[in-house]
Amino acid sequence: DSGLGNKADNYMKEYQSFTDLKYSKDKSIVWIDWHPTIPGMVAVSSVERVSFDERVSKSSQVLMTSSLILIWSFSDPIHPQLILEAPDDVLTFKFNPSNPNLIAAGCVSGQIVIWDIEEFAERLLVQTSRKSNSHKYSASLDVSSAAGGGASETSKDAPIVRYSIVSSIEASHRTSVCDIHWLPAHVEVTKQGLIVANTEPGVNHQLVTSAPDGMVLFWDLHQKQTLKMLDLVWKPLFKALLIHPEVAQEYGGMSLSINLADFEPELYEDNGGAGGGGGGGDGMDPSQSMNGGMDGGLGSAAGDGSGGGKRKLARRASVLLRPGSSGIADKVHKPVVEECNSKFFVGTEDGDIVYADWKVERDNDSNKQKPVKFDNTFVGHFGPVTTISRSPFFPDIVLTVGGWSFSVWREGVSHGPLLSSPCTSSLMTAVIWSPTRPGVFYVARDDGCVDVWDLLDRSHEPSITQNVSSSAIKSMNACEVKNGKGTMRVTANGVLGPEQAAGAGGAGGAGGAGGAGAGAGAGAGAGAGAGEPAAKRGKFELKLVAERMEDVQQVLDGLLKDAVRVAYGEAAAVHATVQNVKRGKAPYQCNVAMKLMSVLRGQPGAPASPKEAAAKIVASLPDNDVIGSTEITGPGSISLFVGAGALGRLITHINTYGVRPPAVARRLRVAVDFSSPNIAKQMHVGHLRSTIIGDCICRMLEFMGHDVLRINHVGDWGTQFGMLIAHLKDRFPNYLAESPDIGHLQDFYKESKKRFDDDEAFKARAYADVVKLQNGDADIRKAWDLICDVSRRSNNLLYKRLDVRLTEKGESFYQPLMPPLVEDLRTKGLLEEKDGRQLLFVKGQEVPLTVVKSDGGFTYDTSDLAALRYRIEEEKADWLVYVVDNGQSLHFQLFFEAARRAGYLNEAAGQRVDHVAFGVVQKEEIVDGKRKVGKFKTRSGDTVQLADLLDEAVERCGRVLVEKGRDKVFDAAELQSVTEAVAYSAVKYADLSKTRTNDYIFSFDDMLQLKGDTAPYLLYMATRIRSIEAKTGTTFDAVAAKTRADPNFALKLEHDKEIRLAVMVMRFAGVVADTVDRLLPHVLCAYLYELSACFSEFYDSCRCVEVDKDTKVVTGYDTHRFLLCAATYKVFTAVFDILGMKSVPRM
Repeated sequence: DSGLGNKADNYMKEYQSFTDLKYSKDKSIVWIDWHPTIPGMVAVSSVERVSFDERVSKSSQVLMTSSLILIWSFSDPIHPQLILEAPDDVLTFKFNPSNPNLIAAGCVSGQIVIWDIEEFAERLLVQTSRKSNSHKYSASLDVSSAAGGGASETSKDAPIVRYSIVSSIEASHRTSVCDIHWLPAHVEVTKQGLIVANTEPGVNHQLVTSAPDGMVLFWDLHQKQTLKMLDLVWKPLFKALLIHPEVAQEYGGMSLSINLADFEPELYEDNGGAGGGGGGGDGMDPSQSMNGGMDGGLGSAAGDGSGGGKRKLARRASVLLRPGSSGIADKVHKPVVEECNSKFFVGTEDGDIVYADWKVERDNDSNKQKPVKFDNTFVGHFGPVTTISRSPFFPDIVLTVGGWSFSVWREGVSHGPLLSSPCTSSLMTAVIWSPTRPGVFYVARDDGCVDVWDLLDRSHEPSITQNVSSSAIKSMNACEVKNGKGTMRVTANGVLGPEQAAGAGGAGGAGGAGGAGAGAGAGAGAGAGAGEPAAKRGKFELKLVAERMEDVQQVLDGLLKDAVRVAYGEAAAVHATVQNVKRGKAPYQCNVAMKLMSVLRGQPGAPASPKEAAAKIVASLPDNDVIGSTEITGPGSISLFVGAGALGRLITHINTYGVRPPAVARRLRVAVDFSSPNIAKQMHVGHLRSTIIGDCICRMLEFMGHDVLRINHVGDWGTQFGMLIAHLKDRFPNYLAESPDIGHLQDFYKESKKRFDDDEAFKARAYADVVKLQNGDADIRKAWDLICDVSRRSNNLLYKRLDVRLTEKGESFYQPLMPPLVEDLRTKGLLEEKDGRQLLFVKGQEVPLTVVKSDGGFTYDTSDLAALRYRIEEEKADWLVYVVDNGQSLHFQLFFEAARRAGYLNEAAGQRVDHVAFGVVQKEEIVDGKRKVGKFKTRSGDTVQLADLLDEAVERCGRVLVEKGRDKVFDAAELQSVTEAVAYSAVKYADLSKTRTNDYIFSFDDMLQLKGDTAPYLLYMATRIRSIEAKTGTTFDAVAAKTRADPNFALKLEHDKEIRLAVMVMRFAGVVADTVDRLLPHVLCAYLYELSACFSEFYDSCRCVEVDKDTKVVTGYDTHRFLLCAATYKVFTAVFDILGMKSVPRM
């Protein structure tokens, strides 16, 4: 504070730093918090520096390194005083303001963790006191008085404290917890979200947490003595669902802020004397305001000198006091809740600021909890909102940081922020208010700088900017320390390592084989006209061709690049990208103006502000027939509206040529390895995801026009065939002359396995038969063929039910290719011998590939390398895709790198390889009255067979349709056809709509729901569109043909809902290109659900068919809307086909 007031000393001074090479080495500090009562004691959490994919791949493995929170003291900058062990990396935590021995944290796993460090509290005081006399700043911090006297020498090895409780993973957040707060001590929240007076006044015992899973959870810890009983079963008190009311999409909450100061009961105590002078604000402890983040009061820093006769103990009255009561404990009781304001701010991962009401409301029909009510939503930032900080002086003032800017908001003001900062050249990562000066706050950046803003001094730039770190600052917190000279403010910064300098993840690029290529208009204006004023350049016209759909976003991207090129040169144009906007008026947006502020800084002609840059870019847009209008919003964002004429032409294109793929850079041959069951075993639930995801990826690649090889790399070779063949010869000695009836293959396998384990003579014969098989013995080969044929027929029945096509090339196919592979690797000097094995090491990995075993046999490593080499060299594949579960991630990393080292795989030559990893299918069940999630098995503990699972899906779906009375509408054959189509589609969509890298709970009840994001609902929406066609007595195609024959007809879209639906339909081209490039089917599923929501809004608002009110007879239809419905239906069916779902004529 003195730095701002004294210009001769206007910089921040480093007070203390801590160095830890034991626990935090190669990790990044992501959160920091001060101990509420012991001065100079601070806690930090550090996490592994891993990418998202690496974290996913490790999620199913046992943690080899501990996740820790370290508690440090200013008295010892080298050794932590206490170490808190967590079950997973901690991204946020808070000390309990009323009981600092309790610490709450949120983990990457989504769980909430509580530590009770009461038994170590004395140690913290002793350690602080013991070294305080020798510390250069001990007098300022007064750490000795906090400790309470002398102490004995203790070990430098800090004790490791295990967490007391961790929440039930099933009831926790589904994604990483990003923010956590203790609710104020004067109130508590009920299960219905009502605010009442705390039954334990002065004790903080409730928490609120947020995560990007669309939920804000409230947690309760009433009885400290029962903490241990909550371990692994602790569940939230209630949850607030953040679901957008229009498109039913979840808001990903990154940060939150709640203001409950207004509900503190106003209690009075008779002083019997005149009023004293002002007490500074409202007399509340500023440290509580800071630590709780929501306890601050609105008041003057100087006080008002009033209070004659009574002293104000707390603020506004929200409760009724019992007459004649005295003493705080007697006066606090349940409040009158009618006027309670249960509203809060949430900052999302998309940069939105949401203001909503958390009170629980339920649907009258289903009794299900409704999403929270949204008062306002704003597109506040152009990056994830990392911090929301509430002013300790004015509790209705909120500060948010996200992307390259901050904004100041006020509760009750609905038109937007009071102030938005200009964009900086670096990402803003954290923000805190000064605890002692109104209007002063500190902003951390990813370039290691801290900006100090004083809004009373200036609002267009920071008063001070100072570099405090060579790498990004991730977390920042402030504490206020009293000393004899007045008040000293200390700020603690959590600093990231260089590898983690980016404060917000960027969107994945469109590079790589198979991504959207250069479509028509993508380079609009480039060439001879570049650099000329917009008025002199030729008009850009959208040219539509029969073979493809135009990606509107890509076309707009080309137009914006051209405008930036004209305005600021070729080098600046590369930064122009157009983004789709999920919410808001404009469907597309470009934020290049903010980026150019840093790119062009110091150059001649550089813009003075993002808005100036945006205005110049808009003025430089070429004349075109795509953009209807533009709008500059926020600090300099360019909003783009597609012209009604262009939309009409694009919709007509779909109705004329059908749903076509967007342009691709080149047509590729793609080898997709998926399903891959073991021969002689029944396919089970473990094969479900690989089969469904792999088939979907093949379908989307085929839709894009690529040549796809659907490869079923079955396990048809190995030791197990020796025991099967030996058992076959014993059971069916005449197998060479008569084809044996093996029957149930799974039982046959179990019988042979039991004999192999129990009978040594049988085992010896089995090994002998394996050798004969490998040597090509004709009789043994015949037995092998018989077993494979039985298994193949069983598998093909399942593939037919799921409508999956595959070409079998199993382990046996690649056996002859392995000896030449080994010789090639040996010739290139890549093999190393160890203990008789031939090993292939790859850079950066300690675990090698075993190419040849000590007995001379080959391994899966050998066959996978041989298969990869064959697919590239013989089958001429440009792109290899392996659809295999997360557990094989390390194997694929190793053998991909080995293939590069051997020269078989060369990405520089345009080749691409992907491991499409996915999580496991889980089952939810109730055990002893408790919800339990585990492996998907039968009641007896056996693996669920895939045929049985599909049978049950059909049976359950048929039961639902009968309950809905469909058996009265359909004949038996149609009912069976609809039942199977809906059942199999439900199973597929339930899988594909989940992020494939995550595990998911398989639930028939959920996937067969007729509401929400399910296949039955989406199939119903498609039939709803078809019903419009049926009512008119004509067809979509007939009307489209009729209007094409009319030279004067032009499709017109005027209503807001018509335009929104048309834009959503046209997004298909970009979405499918993005889905293919990233190989993430859930992106396409999310689009389909959003499209259904748009159509539902359109259907409710825009009448398509005219019906006579009296006779109920259809008298006509709106041709323009009818054609929009036609295009929508065509996109629906195209997406169904890509996802492997079957549409039904009626439901």
